[in-house]
Amino acid sequence: MERIHTPGFDSGEDARQQRLEWSVQRIVWPVLVALWLAIGLGLLGQGPLARSRVAAGDEISLEFQRFARRLSPAALEIRAVPRTDRLRLQLARSYTEAVDVQQVYPQPARMMGVEGATQLEFDVTPGRPFDVRLQTRPRSMGRVHGWVAVEGGARLSFSQFVYP
Repeated sequence: MERIHTPGFDSGEDARQQRLEWSVQRIVWPVLVALWLAIGLGLLGQGPLARSRVAAGDEISLEFQRFARRLSPAALEIRAVPRTDRLRLQLARSYTEAVDVQQVYPQPARMMGVEGATQLEFDVTPGRPFDVRLQTRPRSMGRVHGWVAVEGGARLSFSQFVYP
């Protein structure tokens, strides 16, 4: 064991141990700073990278959380401009199978399964924007893909990453 020795004074320090600790610190500090930045930007919670918005012109838009936690609340916020007095929103069955839909606000007049999707039907005023909020709770971890559409319209695809 190499010791730093000064005549008349023994610090008891191990120079090799000190160099090892400095090397570890040079690695750990940048990792901690990167983790702190990721948390601040929303990769593990709320922040500018945590939410996303997709739209298909003025017909439909979707705001959602990119990152969610398993068994914790998450939300999909849909805004559609209906052409008739009946708005039929379709949500990918693959998404509804990966999450528990806890609440739909406002309540749909009807909800039914159609090919590859769950359809929510609302009584609306034509031409007036209509907002729907789905409160969900992801069941499994990993990437969850889905889409939302107005019946017969463009599909808005989205993806969420679910943490444990």
